[in-house]
Amino acid sequence: VGEVLTGRGYRLHGFENVLGRSLKTLEPAKLNPELTVEVLQDNDSSTWMDIAVTSFLELDGTGSGPDDSLSREEMVRVLSDFMVVPGYVRYLGRIGGQAVGEAAMRLDGGLAQICGAGTLPAFRGRGMQKALLGRRLADAQGAGCDLAVVTTAPGSRSQDNVMRRGFEL
Repeated sequence: VGEVLTGRGYRLHGFENVLGRSLKTLEPAKLNPELTVEVLQDNDSSTWMDIAVTSFLELDGTGSGPDDSLSREEMVRVLSDFMVVPGYVRYLGRIGGQAVGEAAMRLDGGLAQICGAGTLPAFRGRGMQKALLGRRLADAQGAGCDLAVVTTAPGSRSQDNVMRRGFEL
């Protein structure tokens, strides 16, 4: 298959793992009390976008990487397209009241697709990703979903984070 696709001009760009977990039982995550996660309000859309783009363009070197051909403006355009997809829910994470993290999820019947999440570089390592994931899983379960899926770069910190919350390849 690889040879045929290469012959047609395709090139391998990378690999992703797909992980899933049941939502029938869900243990609440123990979180830092300074962290809060809320469903995005319309007036915070520009804050969400800024955090999403900044965190994606300034990765932490743990295995996943952006397409280096995307500019900040192109990333805004791409992410804006996702915002109008039915069932798409966005979240804003705060530390001490300051918006520093963002995440998204798409609900489709009994399936929750856990989408990208990011934390501003200066606030990484304080549990924001754990808080964002925990809130999305709880909301998915509350919405009647029985399965959650996520894609990650193999061996990345993101994969480690979701596997600690019960996701399996």
